[in-house]
Amino acid sequence: MSGRDLPVRPAARILLLDGADHLLLFRYRDDAYANAGRPQLFEYWLSPGGGQEAGETLEQTAARELAEECGITGLTLSREIAVRRIALRVYGGPEMLCEEHFFLGRLPGLKPAIDTSGQFQNELDVLREIRWWAHGDMAASEHPIVPTGLPAFLPRILAGDLPGEPVFLEG
Repeated sequence: MSGRDLPVRPAARILLLDGADHLLLFRYRDDAYANAGRPQLFEYWLSPGGGQEAGETLEQTAARELAEECGITGLTLSREIAVRRIALRVYGGPEMLCEEHFFLGRLPGLKPAIDTSGQFQNELDVLREIRWWAHGDMAASEHPIVPTGLPAFLPRILAGDLPGEPVFLEG
C-alpha cells in the first residue's frame, strides 16, 4: 500500500520554545511497535502534539494538545509553519498517513515545568523523558529527533523568520 492509499490522520504539533530558545521534546520508546522498515522509530524525540478530533481546526487541535500534554493553556500560537507526512502505525493501530502540521509557541520563562497529567495512559506508557533542548545540543542526541529535518529548520525559526507558507520537513 503506498502512502496515497492509506487513511490520513491529520495532527498538530507544537514547536514550544522557552525564553532562552530551548525546544521542548518528548522521548518516546514503544517496544511493542513492530515496523522492521523503520527501526529508528522504536525510540525517538518528538515535539508535543497529536491527532485532530472531529470538528476541530488544526489550531484548536494544537491548543488542546498543548494543554493535554504539557498543562499549558492560553498561549498564542503562530500560524502553521511546517508540515510532515509519514506512514506510521499509531499506538499499534493500522498504518496511516500521518499528516502533521507544526505551529510555534513561545514561553516567556526558562524551562518551565511540564504537567503530563492530561496525557492518555497509552501516551504515558511510551513516554520516557522530557527535555528542553538547546539547538546546539541536538546533534549529540543518542536517539533521532523527528522530523529529521527539524534541527536544520530550527535556526530559521530562532531567527524569527517564520515562513509564509508551511515548509515540508523530511522524516
